Amino acid sequence: AYFLDLCDELGLYVLDELTGWQHHYDEGVGAPLVEALVERDVNHPSILFWDNGNEGGWNTALDDDFAQYDPQRRAVLHPWTTFSGVDTSHYQTYSSTASKAAGPAIFMPTEFLHGLYDGGAGAGLNDYWKLMGGSQRSAGGFIWALVDESVVRDDRGGALDTNGSRAPDGILGPFREKEGSFFTIKDIWSPVQLASPAYYDSVFPASFDKTVKLVNRYDFTNLRTCRFTWQLLAFPLPGAGPGHQVLSQGQAAAPDVAPGATGAVTLGLPADWTGADALRLSVTDPAGRDVSSWTWRVRKAPDFAARLVKPATTGSVTATETTTDVTLVAGATRVTIGKSSGRLTGVRRGSTPVSLANGPAPAGGAATLTAFSHFRDGTGWVVQADYSGDLTSVRWRLDANGWLRLEYRYRATGDHDHLGVNFDYPETNVRGLTWLGDGPYRVYKNRLRGVQPHVWSKPYNDTATGASGFAYPEFKGYHARTCWAVLDTTEGAVTVVAAEEGLFLRLFTPATGPDPQNAVATYPAGGISLLDGIAPIGNKFHGVASLGPESRPNAATGDYYRTVHFRFDA
Repeated sequence: AYFLDLCDELGLYVLDELTGWQHHYDEGVGAPLVEALVERDVNHPSILFWDNGNEGGWNTALDDDFAQYDPQRRAVLHPWTTFSGVDTSHYQTYSSTASKAAGPAIFMPTEFLHGLYDGGAGAGLNDYWKLMGGSQRSAGGFIWALVDESVVRDDRGGALDTNGSRAPDGILGPFREKEGSFFTIKDIWSPVQLASPAYYDSVFPASFDKTVKLVNRYDFTNLRTCRFTWQLLAFPLPGAGPGHQVLSQGQAAAPDVAPGATGAVTLGLPADWTGADALRLSVTDPAGRDVSSWTWRVRKAPDFAARLVKPATTGSVTATETTTDVTLVAGATRVTIGKSSGRLTGVRRGSTPVSLANGPAPAGGAATLTAFSHFRDGTGWVVQADYSGDLTSVRWRLDANGWLRLEYRYRATGDHDHLGVNFDYPETNVRGLTWLGDGPYRVYKNRLRGVQPHVWSKPYNDTATGASGFAYPEFKGYHARTCWAVLDTTEGAVTVVAAEEGLFLRLFTPATGPDPQNAVATYPAGGISLLDGIAPIGNKFHGVASLGPESRPNAATGDYYRTVHFRFDA
């Protein structure tokens, strides 16, 4: 009853269920249960429907019993089928969802996008929700499930037992830890949405006119009753820790936007707003609760690269060549490139080895070395490698100040899970990561919403989402729109700086729980990858081929080019 009191207060919509899963109650048992259920809950306005069982667990002889005790005669549903004019079919593919949303019945799946092991739930939701939201016959849907229903096993030393892939796996951990899909769902299902898909890119739009166009998805609330605040942010540089500094802030006049309508909020930013690193806009509802927030980077990746990577003005680099490699030395930094591959084969910082190696190797396809050369370049030294195949060229340049620049080009057309290059690095040496990029959670190609640009920090963990570890955010996986990252290792700090926008930083391959079925994503070889395209993840019941456009492979368009800077510090 207390839960339903909260639903009444918060305005949540409830389906009140006569419990039963894939098997129904006999009429003699079920009739008194219906009576008790309805008489207990009948006065809660949050209840829109009664559910006669769950997933096939209904007895049609009980359907007319609900109205005997409900003067409103609310509709009765049979979850997993069509009844009372409402199609509640579970776990539809993207194409079958399109068909049902265009069908004669109201479509409202009482379960969809199963959240097993981080697949489903938020992954794929953006496509499904656009499809469902664009249909007048769609009434929304219910994601399974909210919470990981794990049991503490005293006979296993207090280990959390999720019963493999059979127990509910939600967007909250067993102690209500928020997983990445929690924030994706919060973003997509927020009642205040950005009107243009382009505004969901965390890079600030070039056409920005100090107004933000919004869609009001509230059913009853005008946006003029909400509160809109903005902040201009400055991000710390590597070594200064995570977070941000608020340069200035203010409140924008709430726009008069009726439920279902589109409008715009005028921010009233100061004249010097373009000097900030980022702009954040936050919305709270009439009760002061957080509804939505968006952060856009004013500064782009090349701006941060120019701020961090300064060319040397003095000093020089020495080079030595053997039959197998070329070694470049700048102060305490020593870099070795293999002559037969053009790949990094060794790094040392003073007497300490840094185990980054065997890259850049193409994340897909092959490369055959066709030419290799090296030469002095001002205060630095260049190693040039050319290839036939998918990787076309690699140029290394060590500067006298210890910055190592990598420029690489590759060619790809057609569909690919991964676009970019890989390196090897031993996972056992890693202690943590601090980075400027979208976070703090990892992403997939079909789950890019719910993360925001910031300077984030997280320690290493080996969590298998929903199965073991239960440390969130997970350390391993794909990280979106990375500007710079500092990998904390037992060998010192490895700094990576992107000179162009849109870099996905891949860190190792995440563990997966037992029997994941289709709830898997693919990862390239190596341990650390610099990528232009990443893979989607499937869900328990559907592989990525059965999901929407965001779950399709990356459609490669030809030639790709990137510059990435490395630094190795004690």
